[in-house]
Amino acid sequence: KRSKTIFRINKNIRNADVVVCISHFVKEDFLKNIHLFKITKKPRVEVVYNGINFPDEKNREIKKFGFLKSKNYLLNIGVLYPKKNQLCLVEMLTLIQEDLVLVSADISPSYEKKIWEAVKNHHLEDRVHFFTCVTEEEKIWLLQNCRALVHPSIAEGFGVPPIEAMFFGKPVFLSNLTSLPEIGGDLAFYFQNFSPEHMADVYEKGMKNYDAAPEDYAYKLRQRANIFSAANM
Repeated sequence: KRSKTIFRINKNIRNADVVVCISHFVKEDFLKNIHLFKITKKPRVEVVYNGINFPDEKNREIKKFGFLKSKNYLLNIGVLYPKKNQLCLVEMLTLIQEDLVLVSADISPSYEKKIWEAVKNHHLEDRVHFFTCVTEEEKIWLLQNCRALVHPSIAEGFGVPPIEAMFFGKPVFLSNLTSLPEIGGDLAFYFQNFSPEHMADVYEKGMKNYDAAPEDYAYKLRQRANIFSAANM
């Protein structure tokens, strides 16, 4: 799989004058591993972030999510794969009061099985809610009404969900790996490891920080999100 991927990428870039990367992390990673490719001439390597078209901010009612209105829930958006690391969020839930909403457009059946085993072992069936293939309107509602976005991914080239959450002024809790510190900057809260105790501590301290001045914090988060707007990019 690795060889096929390298072959495909090399076919695309070997004659390129310019290679555009979606983050400085990707650029550094590419330059560090450029020896893997048979490039005919050394390209100029530039960074252009993925530009995001932000939606309007109308908070429409979504009937199927009505039960969530009375809950404080953490939101995770992303494919349900080991690299997205959602299992540690289930473990963290045993130490905090909030619910967890997982939204995914694609799943690894074996990883999904591990997650639901953990949910059952910890008796969290009433606190973990899983949705697949939500519409854009539904995703917006979930973002607008969540307590925070949690994104402990261990493999990112960019990181769209944290930016979408910041656009709505929501606090974001990220891993400190790959491109995520570049996306969240000094406004995000970071997990240094994935033990339930550490993650719960980071979450509780982060929310205390956010709740001390929510309007000011939300304004700064929106300002940061707008850096990545499609218009700017």
